[in-house]
Amino acid sequence: MQDEYYSNLNFGASTNKLIVPKSIWHTPSPLCDRESHELNLRKCQQILDNMIDENRSDIATRNLIRRGIENRLMSPDCMHPLPSLRKASEELHLSERTLIRKLKQLDQSFRSILESERKQYADKLLRDGKYTVFDIADILGYTESASFCRAFKAWFGQSPSAYRRNPKE
Repeated sequence: MQDEYYSNLNFGASTNKLIVPKSIWHTPSPLCDRESHELNLRKCQQILDNMIDENRSDIATRNLIRRGIENRLMSPDCMHPLPSLRKASEELHLSERTLIRKLKQLDQSFRSILESERKQYADKLLRDGKYTVFDIADILGYTESASFCRAFKAWFGQSPSAYRRNPKE
């Protein structure tokens, strides 16, 4: 395997390629660990999401919110705020009104996309079991865990702690 990884490097070439022999496609990297693998999968998903359709305001907004939540997950000690409507419109190089109008054309709103992403991550993080309800509320941008609990009960019909004991499939 070591022979497969060593190759000559040519700087200044008009094109660059990385050729990986098919025989080692499914061989685990010697440097691989679960957390790095999951981080790389998330990064790849972000790249794919950005490539899908950058002209779709709803997808771009959803990606910004996901990236904000992922940033909070990866660095819990340094909590960056989730993007607001104003920040999202700045990132997308649109006025707030234009973003609202474009989302409305797609039968969406910034609030509905934010709540949808929060719901999805709440489910995922509660199933994971690694985070407390307070931590999840903080990661999802709620200023109080009680607000998160009310929203969670509206989404799933039960409290976060009851859901954690018996999640609905």
